Formats: sequence, C-alpha cells, structure tokens
Amino acid sequence: VKYIHASNLQVGHLAGFNHKGEVWPAIITGRKEGPGGPVFELWWPHLVDDFAHGWLHARKRGTRRFNLKANDPNWRAFPEVDMNGHKIERPSVALIAQVREAAEAAEAQAKAKAGRKHPKAARDKPTYATTIGEALKKGTVLRLKGGRVVVVKSARMLMKDGEQPEVEGAVYVWRNEASVRAAMVEVGEADIAPVIALQDANNPDTDYSYPNSETYYIRMEMDRPPLNDKRVRQALYHAFDFDALHGTILPEGVTQAVQIVGPAVAGHNPDLAPLPHDPEKARQLIAEAKADGVPVDQEILYIARSGRFPGITEFSEAVRAMFASVGLNVKLRMVEVSVFNEYNNKFDATGAVNADERPPVIIGTDHDNNLGDAVFSMYGKVHCDGIQSFVCDETVDELIAKASVQSGPERTATWQEIQRRVHEDLVAHVWVAHMISYARVAERIDYTPTVLTMTELQLADITFN
Repeated sequence: VKYIHASNLQVGHLAGFNHKGEVWPAIITGRKEGPGGPVFELWWPHLVDDFAHGWLHARKRGTRRFNLKANDPNWRAFPEVDMNGHKIERPSVALIAQVREAAEAAEAQAKAKAGRKHPKAARDKPTYATTIGEALKKGTVLRLKGGRVVVVKSARMLMKDGEQPEVEGAVYVWRNEASVRAAMVEVGEADIAPVIALQDANNPDTDYSYPNSETYYIRMEMDRPPLNDKRVRQALYHAFDFDALHGTILPEGVTQAVQIVGPAVAGHNPDLAPLPHDPEKARQLIAEAKADGVPVDQEILYIARSGRFPGITEFSEAVRAMFASVGLNVKLRMVEVSVFNEYNNKFDATGAVNADERPPVIIGTDHDNNLGDAVFSMYGKVHCDGIQSFVCDETVDELIAKASVQSGPERTATWQEIQRRVHEDLVAHVWVAHMISYARVAERIDYTPTVLTMTELQLADITFN
C-alpha cells in the first residue's frame, strides 16, 4: 500500500479504511476544505468479498458512506492497489457518479423503510409532495397510490450545450409488466416506456429497437475433454447457424457477435469475423480429433437459463440440434437462475469447481457493458482467475495486466488484441449476438433510445414535437 499525503488526494482516487485491521478499497467521491484541513467523502461496498472483480457490486449490494478528516490516523490512501493479486484501477468520473447515485438511493430507501417501521426513531425522513405541481416547485419526491413517483426539477439538471433542457421535469412511475408499460404510452398515460417486450413492439410510429449492450454467447469449458481440443471447439462454432435463427427466434434487429463488447465500447475490435456456418468442416474437425484419440463421443452438458430472453428455450433447443447434427453428443438442460449460477460462477462450491462430478459443460450466457471500456469485461470473463471464465491463457492474462495500466489508443489496441486472441487463437466461445431491447415513445415526444436507455434516461436529450 502506497501512502499519499492527504492534501494530494482528489475525487476519483482510491482509498482504504482500516476497519478492524482490514483495508477496504473505496472511492473518494467528495472533497471539501474544513477547519482542520481537507475532509473526504468515501464510498465503498460493504458486503463484497470479491471487490476486485468490479465496482458495480457497489450498485448491486449497497454501500456505506463515511466522512473522514485528512488527519484521521485510521485510513490509508493510494492511487491503485493490488488486492489478492488483482489490480484495481482508479475508477472513471462517470462510474464514481453512478456508484454515488446508487448508494444515495439505497441509503434513502433504507431510511424511508426504517421510518415506516420505527416512525418515532427515524431521522431524515423524506418529504413527500401531495401534487405534481408542488413536487415540481419543491423538487421533492411525490408518492402516489399504486407506486412511487419521483419528480426531477430542471434546476437540478446539467445544462446541455450551455442551454437549459426543454423538459422542465419528469415523473417516473414503476410498472412491472411490460405490456402495462406499453399500454400506458398507447393511451397517453405515459410518454416513454424504456423497456417493452418484443410482442408489444407492434407500432412502427412509436416503437423503437435499440442495442442494449447485452452480448449473448456460449462459453466452452476449455480444460476438459473433448472441449480441451481446439478442433472440437471450432466444430461447435462451425455448426452454429446464426442466419437460421436471425429474424425467426432471434429478433431481426440483433447483430452477430464476434466478441464480448459492442462497438460503443473502447476495446471493440472491428476487424474480427465469425467462423462461417460449415457443417462439413465441423464433421471433418471432429473426425480428425477422434483419430487422434480425443473422446468426441463424451456427453457435453449444455446449460441455458430459462426466461433469459423471449424464445430462449426454442433458441437453445435449436442450437443443441445444430451441435448434434455434426456428430457431437450434446444434452440440453434449461435451469432457473440459482442453478444456472452454480454452473456459471466458476468458484461456486456446487458448480463448475466440481468438474469430476459432471460432464464437461457449455453455457449459454450473456454479458452487458455500457460503461465505455473493456476493463469491465475482460477480467471476469477471460482471465484465469475470472469468476465466469473458462479461459486460462498466460498471454491473455499478461495483456489484461498491460491494458489495465495503459491509456488512450495504446489501451484500446491492447484490448483489441485480447479480443482477437480469445476469438481466433483460442476459439473460447461460440459468439451469438449483440442483443436489442424495445422502447415505446409517445408521438408528442422526440427521443431516440440508445445503448444507455436501459440504465439511464437523460432528460436533456428529450424534446417535444
């Protein structure tokens, strides 16, 4: 751990708090001058045992916040740290904002919940407006029957291109059913439904498809026969027929994938091409492997998660049939999420670690990265120690370490080389598609959904027709 004088610290640095002798990584999200010197605001996840695998755990599991004075002897600060052999980079400004926003929302929710259970003891209970007009005026939270509604006042928004947004405020209503969300826009009860189902996207005047940053692919357990033979992995890939699924089971708007991140992410390699659908080539590769003693008749267990996207069962059954048609013994098992995670998470005690107790597996899974950099994908998915990685390649690990400390074009080029090696040299995955979602936008609204729509709705991007 490298110590740094407190006066040199800025928002965005990493910091650690010595809690019962343990150093916990945190993000410095705020700094202000106090009577005794700088005071720093720190956020960090408090239920994370594998923090090095991603800052987004903070959003999913909650955070704790502490204000620490610069001269507090119980904390350390450092620009980067190696946690159990895994380097954590300094987070981006955008990610700091996301972590802080999610943490504040979780904190407010916890306070509100405590207030309902213990009204006399609750502190800082949120103030609720009684009308939309009052909420817009005060910038407070408006609670209506049937769900919580949040009103955002334009004065609190960032200006776009130096101008105040045209939208003065927004009311957010939570509805679980996609068909209900779509219907609300149709009848004029809502203006935007960011996510609706494919079957509800039936009005070309109001419904849009947009990339949702999800990439669906099939991981192959590379260290177990017959999947430890590259020819067998190539055969699986050559057996896959994207064109037969595109526009039938898979929506028309998806694009064929060749890597784990989409074009909007730094590190996407535009020079890669999928292996062509070639059943004869697949059979030839299997015959060659069998002649060399590879147990190509070994049962391969194909794991897919039920309900992952509309038509996932039909998709998985079709893909299994493609693999079987070239002579491979593939058995499909559709499972719910808890069982799926036992296979998908490599270090789960009941899952992939118990390889001797089950057949080798291939896993239909997906990954989303809308944070702009491949660092949020590479470690967990293709590093030897990645929790969801069947890849263990010394060259890939070295390149990940190299890219993690680079910046600019050099960083992008290194990520692109990792994508190339995983796809061409290792043939670690059968790449399927960059997926899409559907949104409904009222005709009175001018708004085009983007890859960020599922994560955030920028009111400054919305205007009225």
